[in-house]
Amino acid sequence: MTRFALLATSFLLGAAPAFAVSDSVKAPLANLVAAMRDELKAGAAPEANGRPREDSERKYALNALLENSTDERLALGLQGASRSFTSQPVLDAVEKLRGAIEADQAAREAAVVKAHQALIQKVRDAVAAAKVPADLDPVLTLLDLPNADNNSEVAQSRNQQLNDARRFVTRWQDYLAAVQEQSPEKVLVTLQNLNQEDGNRLSIVPRSTLLKIEQDQTAKQPDFGAWIVGIKSLDDIAAVSEKVRRLNRDSSPSGNEAQLDALESLTVIDKIYRAYLAGAPFTLEIDSHYSTSQLSSEVFARIAELKVMLLRQVLPRYIEAPAGTVPKADETPVDFLNRVTAEARNSGDPRLALRARDAKRALVHSYGSGDDPYAIQGYLAAQNQEAAGQFSLAVASYQQALKSGSDLISPEVIGKRLEAIKSAHPEEYQRGLDAFLKPAVIMSPPTGPPASANEEAKPKGKPAGPGR
Repeated sequence: MTRFALLATSFLLGAAPAFAVSDSVKAPLANLVAAMRDELKAGAAPEANGRPREDSERKYALNALLENSTDERLALGLQGASRSFTSQPVLDAVEKLRGAIEADQAAREAAVVKAHQALIQKVRDAVAAAKVPADLDPVLTLLDLPNADNNSEVAQSRNQQLNDARRFVTRWQDYLAAVQEQSPEKVLVTLQNLNQEDGNRLSIVPRSTLLKIEQDQTAKQPDFGAWIVGIKSLDDIAAVSEKVRRLNRDSSPSGNEAQLDALESLTVIDKIYRAYLAGAPFTLEIDSHYSTSQLSSEVFARIAELKVMLLRQVLPRYIEAPAGTVPKADETPVDFLNRVTAEARNSGDPRLALRARDAKRALVHSYGSGDDPYAIQGYLAAQNQEAAGQFSLAVASYQQALKSGSDLISPEVIGKRLEAIKSAHPEEYQRGLDAFLKPAVIMSPPTGPPASANEEAKPKGKPAGPGR
């Protein structure tokens, strides 16, 4: 780094270089020192009360001027000269020196401002010329010089500007690194960060230029929506999901919300499909926990179509439908389940009807099965009892299933079974009907033979002992 660059940066950071009296101050200072010495030689005029004037304070002021090692010592000497010396030559010399110092300070401040502006311009030029991150290392070295301990508002303002410039340059290095890496997603992210960067208040790069670069880069971004709309089959989902996942990972630390929504929906569909292909158990929870509000209408529609495609394939196995029972070409998943439920009801297969209805409830987010399980349990019990020849119990169970009101069990089927039992076993049919209409109170049988009337009349308790 050149000596000028170091000196200029030290100025603009608010640091004063090693103190030295400037040429414009040397002559007025020498004149004041000479006038003070002349007054000391001539002797001091007595004070107002007639007492001799002490020379110690005047000598202290003179020594401070002779040292002039710091601005503070020079100011102290000036103050002492104006207060302790009385001759007109000294007082005139004090005013001339004060004016010279003020002019010198103004020149110093102008030099600081000029150096500050020169460094900021140097930053602008370096950023504009940089092709790779390393091109900005020299200007960062200038900006990384420690700030001086100067609490003036002007110095603090300059320090803040340099901190802003330093942050902007490091962000620009990130941008150049992304360009060098040929990562369009990272390039866009770094540009977005730059447009939000406070450091560009210095207009190191015009904001309009940054916006134009960002717009051009946005136009080059991969269209993840087109990837999803282009999915042809369930087998394509995994590859497209991985592409969206990589794109989202490079987009920003927190990810792109629309990409996350789409990725979650695709992942849920693909997991169910992979489990289906592997013959593993799966659920029908095909709705992701993410919102889909950020998805375009085309992407939303395609994901919905993929869900339908998945359900048409997996539902027959999920509900354990008979072989060959598949959705028709014009059936939605819900229509298919309604059809299977109705067919199972009419054919007397309540288990299948219940599975199909539960699957429908899972799809439409309706919970609970009402009395259906109890009705089916009663119906199946009746079938078992009838097969075991327990016709009266079968009649009671059929009647109980019929009473439940479940539409999963066909009243016609139950009616036919009851009619068959009545025709073949009329007495057992009647006992079963009576048991259903007037349930018997079941009592525990006695543990011993019935007691006689005399025994029942005897008082209870232990028999009396002898002699009582």
